[in-house]
Amino acid sequence: MNKSLYLFLIILGGWIGLGATTHPIKLTSSLLSYDDSAKKLTLECKVFIDDFSPAINGVLQFNIQKGALTDTDIKGIEAYFKEKYVIQINGKTLPLKIKDYEIELKANVLTLHFENKGITLKKNDKIKVENSMLFESFGHLQSNWMTFKFPPLLRSKSFESTKYDPIFTKTL
Repeated sequence: MNKSLYLFLIILGGWIGLGATTHPIKLTSSLLSYDDSAKKLTLECKVFIDDFSPAINGVLQFNIQKGALTDTDIKGIEAYFKEKYVIQINGKTLPLKIKDYEIELKANVLTLHFENKGITLKKNDKIKVENSMLFESFGHLQSNWMTFKFPPLLRSKSFESTKYDPIFTKTL
């Protein structure tokens, strides 16, 4: 076998092997909850670490492997969410600040917890959420699932944000 063909087969085998170890699903999962008694809106967002980390910075995945995010990582994630995960109530955009996070290395999942206090939702308020996370990396393959729980105004509503339809709107 000539050297060029042999080298090509080695490279192809490595490429196929790498592809077999990555996950085929391009997905985020979010839960937006409202607690009327505490007057707070919370967002829990789960992302695959290997999909999400390149969108933030070059060392995020390394820091996650060490078990802790740096202040720079947190600021980068918050800046990304400011652009890609916009929550508006009656036209006013809510700031998203990370309250805490969980790292599940075996599952390849980073769970981010955001919290906004001092929020009062009432009947006829309008909520708009635009979730365009990771569309820049994976296009139409990316899917962002969101579940909304705002009792008593909205018991439970799920929405799939796609590249072609990233916006959820609802009058409570």
